Amino acid sequence: MSHMRKFYLKCDESSNGFRINSWISAVISRKVEELILILEADEPDEIPPSLFTCGSLVSLELQLPNLYLRLPNCISFPRLKVLRLFGINFGDDLLTEQLFSSCPILEDLIMRDCTWLYMENLCISAPALKRLEIDNSFLKDVDYEDGLEDCMVKIHAPSLVSLVYKGSVAREYDLSSFPLLVDADINFVSETLTETWDAKISYSAGVRVNEFLRGLTNVNCLKVSGQAIKGLSFADDLLKDLAPFCNLIQLDVTGVLETSADTGICALLQLAPRLESLIFREGLPMDRAMKMKVGR
Repeated sequence: MSHMRKFYLKCDESSNGFRINSWISAVISRKVEELILILEADEPDEIPPSLFTCGSLVSLELQLPNLYLRLPNCISFPRLKVLRLFGINFGDDLLTEQLFSSCPILEDLIMRDCTWLYMENLCISAPALKRLEIDNSFLKDVDYEDGLEDCMVKIHAPSLVSLVYKGSVAREYDLSSFPLLVDADINFVSETLTETWDAKISYSAGVRVNEFLRGLTNVNCLKVSGQAIKGLSFADDLLKDLAPFCNLIQLDVTGVLETSADTGICALLQLAPRLESLIFREGLPMDRAMKMKVGR
């Protein structure tokens, strides 16, 4: 039986679950290398457990809007290099961690509009990982929680080159060193980073933003939202704990940078001795720029 290079399957709610399961099982038996599944289903049983031990897969994309992903106890992807997950609801700390750790040569991990409700820990350990994207900005646009506020986010990816994080401020961060990090795009979307909230809550969020940015000190090009910088300003007494961004040559500030964020942006500028390019996407009044000595 010949091997299959690529299989694409898109099904809506009216599709027969048994047939979907049979199709997926059939392509797994043909040692498929690239698999894209877009399943708007009501039941997760349409995905056979054998998918998660498919030794031939090099690239896997799962789009399961509003579907809770049931992960089996046995997971193994020895050849998987690209994993893309869209709209998936995760709910088990240990099995979610096992999913990522069972991909020893994984290089690209993209998660968009996923949720981690009722989870306490989101652990991503992938020594070969080069690109990581966690983007829940759409969920925030429709006022839907991603669950990260209650999670400890732990990332061990010493080979990481590119990082995108757009989501809630997690309960706690534990980031390993990223010595090869070239670019990062950070946008914390959280109501706790507004002055209308209790000062203690906003300060706590600022502490966690500080924790996150301490893991990015090797980055070359940093794109960061004005709201994230505002979070730093809430914890201004902790700015001294930020390590210098010795490799940072480009800083790109997206969104509105409120006056209350000036403390944070000034601290970042002082910690970036090699900075060559500073961009404010929404502009900056000249009087504030002069106070920051941006005009030098």
